[in-house]
Amino acid sequence: MKMCLDNCTNLVEIDGSIGFLDKLRSLSAKGCSKLKILAPYIMLISLGILDLQGCSCLESFPEVLRNIEKIREIFLDNTAIYTLPFSIGNFVWLQLLSLKG
Repeated sequence: MKMCLDNCTNLVEIDGSIGFLDKLRSLSAKGCSKLKILAPYIMLISLGILDLQGCSCLESFPEVLRNIEKIREIFLDNTAIYTLPFSIGNFVWLQLLSLKG
């Protein structure tokens, strides 16, 4: 399952239940410039790509509750995230973490 919320310019919050969707493989919210709140916790065991580029109001990254082996790429370019949780280490096979801008 893929979820694409790209350019939803009035989206402010993504419901916390999204953090527990076992079959979610890709989550993209590129260009959601008003997005402030992503789920506080994630346990997305099937997630391969997370793309939050251009979410300029997003200030925090959720806690990762368990090892997630499938994720390979995370894009946080041009967000307001200034610190990542220690639990980001639970993305055990992460190949790319982009934090440009």
